Amino acid sequence: MKKIILFTILGPFGISAGAQDTTGCALIANFTYTVSGETLSLTNTSTDEPFWPFYSWTVDGLISSLENPTFPTTDFETSEEVCLTVYDSLEDCMDTYCMTIFFEDDTLVHDSTGCEVITNFTFVRSEETIFFTNTSTGEPADVMYRWYIDWALVSEEENPSFDVTDFEPTKTMCLEVYNEYWSCFDSTCQVINIDSLMIDSTASIIHYEKLDMNVYPNPASDVLNISISNLNGNQHIAIYNSIGAVVRMGQVGLNNKQTTIDVHDLPKGLHIINVIDEENPSQSIQEKFIKH
Repeated sequence: MKKIILFTILGPFGISAGAQDTTGCALIANFTYTVSGETLSLTNTSTDEPFWPFYSWTVDGLISSLENPTFPTTDFETSEEVCLTVYDSLEDCMDTYCMTIFFEDDTLVHDSTGCEVITNFTFVRSEETIFFTNTSTGEPADVMYRWYIDWALVSEEENPSFDVTDFEPTKTMCLEVYNEYWSCFDSTCQVINIDSLMIDSTASIIHYEKLDMNVYPNPASDVLNISISNLNGNQHIAIYNSIGAVVRMGQVGLNNKQTTIDVHDLPKGLHIINVIDEENPSQSIQEKFIKH
C-alpha cells in the first residue's frame, strides 16, 4: 500500500524539493538514496546549508544524526517514510524533506538520483468554477498527479477544475507530482478562500501573501511555541500527521502574537500545524515541526 506524504507550505509546498520553514533562511533540505542488499544508504544533497548544520534522519522508528547514514532494511515494510531535517538553532534556520521509499523483497525498485521535480500550481476562479493549472518543473518521464482538498483525494488529472462550492468557505488544496514507484516525488499546498477570490474571466493568476510564522523548539518534545507576525485575536489550530490525519484541533488566543501548545502526547515524527485567523480566514499559514 502506498503512503501519501504531504509537505505543506503555502506557495511554491518549496516545497520545492523541501519546503522552507524559516524566514531569512535559504536552506532547502533534500537527499538521494540507494539500496544494496539489506542496507539503505542515504546521501544528503541539501543546498544553502547554514554554517554549522545539524542533521536528523528518521525512518521506521530509527534515528540518526550523521550527514550520510545507512540503515538496515531487514524489518522495513514494503514502503517506508524517510525524513531528513537540517537545522541550525543559532541561525534560526531549518528545513525538512520527506520521501516514501518502496522496497520489494529488500531490493530497491528504483533510486532517487536525478529527481529534479519542483511542484507548483496556479488557479483562477471564473464564475462558479475554479481552474487549476499544473506549473511544476523537472517532472519525470512517467509523471502522475494527485490533487487533494483538505487531504482528501479529489483528482488525478494534470489540470482539474472544481465547483466553487467545493471550497466554501476555506479549503487547503494540495498537489502531488510523482512517478510510478515514488522514487521522484514533490508536493505543494495552498489555502484557498472563496470570499477573497476575484472572478477573473481572463484567467490571470491570483497570488496570496504568505504570513510569517515561527514554531519552536523544533524538534519539540513537550511544548511548541507559536509566533505569528501579522495575526491577533482568536485562531483555529489544526495539527496533522505526515499522512494528513488530524491529530489535534482547537482554538487559541494569540497573546502578543504568541501562544504555547502542549504536544507531549503527540506521536513522534513529522507534523504539520495549520493556523487560521477566526476573523479573516484568508489569513492562514502552515508550518512543519518534528515531535521527538
